[in-house]
Amino acid sequence: MVWKKILFIFNPVSGRSQIKNNLMEILEILSGADFKVVCYATKASGDARRIVREREDDYLYIVCAGGDGTLDEVVSGMMESRDKPFVPIGYIPAGTTNDFATNLHIPSDMRMAAEVIAHGKTFRCDLGRFNKKDYFTYVAAFGVFTGTSYQTPQELKNQLGHFAYILQGVSELGKMRAYHMHVKAIEAKEAENGKNSPYDISTYDVFEEDGRKDADYTKDVGSLQNVRAAGRAGSRKKAKEGIIDIEDDFAFGMITNSRSIGGIPNITGPDVDLQDGLFEVTLIRLPRNPLEMSEIVMALGNTEIRTEMVTTFKTSRITFSCEEKIDWTRDGEYAGGHKRVTLENIPGQLRILVPEKDGDFY
Repeated sequence: MVWKKILFIFNPVSGRSQIKNNLMEILEILSGADFKVVCYATKASGDARRIVREREDDYLYIVCAGGDGTLDEVVSGMMESRDKPFVPIGYIPAGTTNDFATNLHIPSDMRMAAEVIAHGKTFRCDLGRFNKKDYFTYVAAFGVFTGTSYQTPQELKNQLGHFAYILQGVSELGKMRAYHMHVKAIEAKEAENGKNSPYDISTYDVFEEDGRKDADYTKDVGSLQNVRAAGRAGSRKKAKEGIIDIEDDFAFGMITNSRSIGGIPNITGPDVDLQDGLFEVTLIRLPRNPLEMSEIVMALGNTEIRTEMVTTFKTSRITFSCEEKIDWTRDGEYAGGHKRVTLENIPGQLRILVPEKDGDFY
């Protein structure tokens, strides 16, 4: 028998610590599929990233069990070890929300997720790059409510699940404020046949920011889709063809490659493609009264409702600039305070094991 070697990293305290109760059954499933499993339990933040970065290069798969933050660490560790193969990742969701697993139809039941690793197929999806050195699998965000995930105590998450996020979010309502930001993005366009088409980089060969020229984004080529942007009159500056240029005050922004955020489905729109080379961008202005708050709630994820309170569009690269440092999150984890953030889509970079099903339903 030829054993297939896999690296298995798990967060023992994620998601009500259920991984401890299922660990032996998970290992039995993987061993039964002729995998030789090397196990590591994380003890602190950054452990998964370090373990993957320092791994030997003879693993067929890297498997992680934990929340979206654990998965993010594994992906970041792989991106930081370019001298080693970028092997497929198996994901056993054990967090509170597990948006990324939901996107890919990976079962929330840990034993069933282990079966996917044993018998599933590889799916390529896009990966986000954050300021050239960090990465995210499905969302980067700033503003009100972005602190909900990393400020919510783990014990509260474990006891109350999704309701814990709601409780923490309500406690932040009195702190709502807007940030004056300059936003620049590559504009995504729809092909004449109404379908996605390869990005013609020759049209937009240079992306100018604050007098500088940056051609790095030309390395990461995606596909294009239609832009939907409802914005406050006068908020957009005159920009050269192919560039979205907005200067305005925003209370919240999220750059996503996901069909759900915080366990809420369709909040990023109805036509999300995880492998089109594009982010879905949602920018929200500070509501001045209950009516505007209602407009925001109704417009999120609904292309039929337009409001000046919400601006949405698709892009492969976007830069945010602000005079003050703003707190950001990546995949629900704190990403530090930044005056300037550039987010780039790396098409098809992430290889993840998903259920073997008929048809292309992703």
